[in-house]
Formats: sequence, C-alpha cells, structure tokens
Amino acid sequence: MNEFNTNDKLNELHIKMLMQISALMTDREYDLGFDNQYIHCEKYDPKNGYKMKKDCFPSVDSTRNYTIYFENRNGNSNVKFHQDETLLKVFELFKTNNIKVDWVRVDCGYKTNL
Repeated sequence: MNEFNTNDKLNELHIKMLMQISALMTDREYDLGFDNQYIHCEKYDPKNGYKMKKDCFPSVDSTRNYTIYFENRNGNSNVKFHQDETLLKVFELFKTNNIKVDWVRVDCGYKTNL
C-alpha cells in the first residue's frame, strides 16, 4: 500500500523563507529537479520496502542546491506512483508565490521545457 506524508504549510513556509533570503526571486526562472531516494531507517512506522527493510522514500524537489519541496512516501511506493500529482503541487506552490520554472528534470531523467 502506498502512503504519503505531505506538510503543505511547512513547504509554503520554506518557500517564503527562501524568498526572504533572496535564494528564490520572482524576477528570474529556475531549473527544477525532482528525485526520490530510498533511505533505510529504524523508526517504528515505516513499511518494508522492496528490499525487505524498513525504508522511507522521500520525494524532493530542488533548485540551485536548495530543497524547495519535500514529500515522504513509505518504502513500498513506486517511483512513478502519483509523481504527476506531486509535481502539480510544486508548480501550484511556485505559481502562488510568483516563482517561474524554466526546466524540469524528473526522476526518470526526462528534461522538458515548460
């Protein structure tokens, strides 16, 4: 079973803080990277992943060496499972804050011009 944990308020706060320190600005365009990474952990709540170990599988979006969005998945989630929905959340967050995206590189390595 695929489970997600997203904290929208924390992601919004993170964008606002990056804008406050001028790490993100409304007058330029950004390249966005989207990736997933299995992380073995000893917490009590993760599910066994395909490696039969307790894993977390966070989705991370980044630009200019800054993490800009974070969403956690259990270790049993497929890389592409609801990837489009996660990216739409990121794009909406950027749109709300007047941040422009030029290029996106998603987990499968496909790069597209928006």
